Amino acid sequence: MASRIYLALILVFAAAAGTRLAFLYFAASGTFSNPDTDGYQGLADSLLSNWTYATDKAAGAPGGFPADLQRPPGYPFFLYLINPSSGVNRAWVAFVQSMLGGVFAAFLAIMAARLINLTVGIITGLFYAFDWITIIHTPIVIAETLYAIALTGAVVVFALYIRNQKPSFSVLAGVLLGAAALIKPVAQVQLGAFVLAWAVQTKRRLSGLAFILAFALLITPWMVRNYRRHQVYALSVVATSNLYFYIAQGAGYDLQGEDLNQRISVVEADWNAGSLSPVEKKEAMAEEAWKIIRHRWPTVIKQAFNGFVRTCLGTGRETFFGSVAAGGGEISSFWHTILPLMQIGLMWSLAIAGVTMSWRTGLAPRPVVCLFVVAVLLALLPSAAPLGYSRFRVHAVPGLCFLAAIGAWGLMIFSRLMFSRWQNRKQENVRQENIVQR
Repeated sequence: MASRIYLALILVFAAAAGTRLAFLYFAASGTFSNPDTDGYQGLADSLLSNWTYATDKAAGAPGGFPADLQRPPGYPFFLYLINPSSGVNRAWVAFVQSMLGGVFAAFLAIMAARLINLTVGIITGLFYAFDWITIIHTPIVIAETLYAIALTGAVVVFALYIRNQKPSFSVLAGVLLGAAALIKPVAQVQLGAFVLAWAVQTKRRLSGLAFILAFALLITPWMVRNYRRHQVYALSVVATSNLYFYIAQGAGYDLQGEDLNQRISVVEADWNAGSLSPVEKKEAMAEEAWKIIRHRWPTVIKQAFNGFVRTCLGTGRETFFGSVAAGGGEISSFWHTILPLMQIGLMWSLAIAGVTMSWRTGLAPRPVVCLFVVAVLLALLPSAAPLGYSRFRVHAVPGLCFLAAIGAWGLMIFSRLMFSRWQNRKQENVRQENIVQR
C-alpha cells in the first residue's frame, strides 16, 4: 500500500513538473516577464549587489511610488536566494519555479489526502498538474507561483487545525499567511476566511484565533520599516494605486483595455510631475478615488462584474502568445482558447458539485469546505475590476482543485452506487424470469 502511495505521488510530481518544463521549452524564445517583472528583479538585484532594498526600475504599478513601497520583500528575497551574486537570471528562475510547481503539486496531494482521503488527494494533485493557467504563468518572473504556495499552505494548515483543534496549527497558519502577505499584500483579506471558518465550527476555542497574533507579529516589522522610511504605515501602497488608476479612472471614463492604459499614462504623468511625498500622494489618491467611485458606482459594479468573470474564466491567451513569442494567427485557437475553456468549465462544475454534495451529504467536513470556498472567493474578488484577468486566478487554483477533486470523488461514488443498483435490478429481473419459467 505504501509503495502505491509513493508511486502516485511521484506520478503527480512528474506530471506537474513535466507539463511546466514542457511549456518552458516552448517559451524559451519569450522574455519570462510582464510589467511587474522589472520591479521585482530590480529589488532582487539590489539585494544581490549591496544588500539594500531600493531600485530605480519600474515598480510594476502606476503612481510613481518607490518600488520598495509597492513591493514587499517576499518575492525579491526568493529571487535573491536562488540566483547567483551576478544578478537575476530569468531562465533559471523559470526553471526553478517549474520544479517548485511539481513539488507543490505533490504537497497539495498529500495535504488533500490528510484532509479527506487518498483518492481526493491524488485527484487534487493531478488537477493542479494539468491546470493551464498555472502552467503558462509559472515561467514568468512574477510572484504568483510563490504566493500560491504560501497562501495555500496557510489555508491547508488552518484546515488541519479545524480537524485536529491543535493551537500550534493555528499559529503556523498565521505565520504562513503572514509570509503570503509579504509576497503579495492582498493576502491580508484572507483573514476573513480564517475567522469565518473558525466561527462556523461547533466547538470554538479562543486558542484557534492564534493565527491573528502570529500574522500580526510577522507583518508588523515591515510596516514599521515603511513608516520609518516613507511615513506610510502599510505593507504596500499597491492597493491605493490600483484603486485610483484602475477602478476609479476606469469608472470615471468607463474605459477598459488599451483605452484605460492610455488614460492612466496621462494621469500618471500629472502625478509624477508633482512634488508630493509618498504619504501625501497616497492620501490624495485615496480621497480622489473614493470621490469618483461614489459618483460612478453603477459603472464600478459593471466593470467589477466583467473583471470577475474574466478572472474566473480567462484562458490567458495574451500571456500565452507573449510567452511563446507568437501571434494570434500562428497557433490554432483550439489549443489556447477552446481546450482551456473546456478545462476551466470542468473545474468549476466539479467544484460546485463538490461543495453541494459536501453540504447536503457530509461528503467532506463543512467547516473545511467553508474555509476553502471563502478562501477561493476572497482570492478572486480583489480582481473584480478592469484590471481583472486570468493571472489573478493562479493563487485560487489550488483551492479550486481541492473542491473539484471532492466533486469528482462524489461523482465516482454516485456512479458506483448507480451501477450497483443497476446490477442488482438486473439480477432481480433474471431471478424473477427463472421463477416464472419454473
